[in-house]
Amino acid sequence: LFGDDAKQSKSDRIKRVKEVLGTLNREKAKKVAGDKSELMDILIARREESRHGPFTNEPHTLAI
Repeated sequence: LFGDDAKQSKSDRIKRVKEVLGTLNREKAKKVAGDKSELMDILIARREESRHGPFTNEPHTLAI
């Protein structure tokens, strides 16, 4: 759940979150600049149906 070592401290996890956010921001900046970013291409759903995964039925059609 928290990476390679479940014994990581809270500060270790916070540091990792900051690293990940930095990566996301750098990759986002690449896309804004018109460069390629494989990570952003993976994260951005291009087709409407891919945004909802297996939830393709309209809510009003589901049995409660």
